[in-house]
This record gives sequence, structure tokens and C-alpha cells, in this order.
Amino acid sequence: STSGSADISIRELAKLVREAVGFEGEIVFDTGKPDTTPRKLLDVSKLRELGWQPTIPLPESIRRTVESYSSVAAALWRTRVVATASRRCGFGLRTMGR
Repeated sequence: STSGSADISIRELAKLVREAVGFEGEIVFDTGKPDTTPRKLLDVSKLRELGWQPTIPLPESIRRTVESYSSVAAALWRTRVVATASRRCGFGLRTMGR
């Protein structure tokens, strides 16, 4: 996601992802790591020079990404289950349109 110039901490980003995926556990950070980067900010100046402007807020972008991934993962899982069942039962599969 290229959310523009909004500065967000890693902790805040982790909380947004936690909410989007429905994780109810605790997020634990290892503050003992010497190279821990508490913040990351993408430089979008080149994109802005080309006329790009962000249109989707970061929380919405994360939610959409999770929903998209979830639907693709579910479809792949269904395909795998059907393919496994077809091999076990001795019949073939055809994709739609073939």
C-alpha cells in the first residue's frame, strides 16, 4: 500500500493488521534488537510528481488486501480439496470454459 505521506509507527501498523485479520492475541515487540526500526516512511515524491494522489486510507487498504487474499486463499483451498477428491475417486476435473 502506498498511503501517501502519513507517518505511522510499526506498532500502529501492527494494530491495523491485527484488526483487519481479526487477531485477538497480544502483539509483542522485541525491543532488545539493536536494529529495530520503530518507523518507516515511503518516499512518494516521484509518484506525486507524476500526479498520483492516495485515494484509499491505509486502514481501508489493509482491510481490502486481507479480504482479497482471504477470498483467493479460500478458492485455492476449495480447488485443492476438489482435486484431491477427484484423484481419490478416479475422475478428472475440467476448468470452467473448457
